[in-house]
Amino acid sequence: MGILVCLLGILTLIFADLHKAEPDNSPTDQRTEATRLFGDALALGGAALYAVSNVVQESLACSYDWPEVVSALGVGGGLLAAVQAAALEAPAVLAFRWDWADAGLLAGFTLCLFGVYSVVPKVLVLSGAAFLNLSALTSDFWAVLFGVTVLRERPSPLYGVAFAATILGLVLYHATGEPDRRPPPPSARGP
Repeated sequence: MGILVCLLGILTLIFADLHKAEPDNSPTDQRTEATRLFGDALALGGAALYAVSNVVQESLACSYDWPEVVSALGVGGGLLAAVQAAALEAPAVLAFRWDWADAGLLAGFTLCLFGVYSVVPKVLVLSGAAFLNLSALTSDFWAVLFGVTVLRERPSPLYGVAFAATILGLVLYHATGEPDRRPPPPSARGP
């Protein structure tokens, strides 16, 4: 039931975005529509791959000790990122003029990712991949908060409805528990 309520909240958010995208019912050309659909398809594909990644991480976190999982994810993710950067971004990185501010921002971003992905295996063991993925749905509302506070935008009232539905779905899902949840090994639960 909680998953359905979360999905209802996200559908409400999508409807609010579509309504906001065409405020005067102005005609959109085919290229704009095709670009929007392509962007939506990329977003859905990325979300699906992220969900698969979380399910695999949950399986690993419930089967192995936490330090082993974090180490394997760090080494594997680091190698994959290095290969991707070398293959796709090498000329841009080499042409970039680095200064201390840029290096500090990159270091800060790296530390934030380190913190998140050090905690994610524990969250997966305690709550499961489905709860983590449902919780990620609330990230859209940080963009709305940014728009309201920094850009001085007026969001649609549907954003509030969507946020409430998403939070209610999370509470319902967590209250009923994940079906067929296997217990984590004692070493993964912590002291």
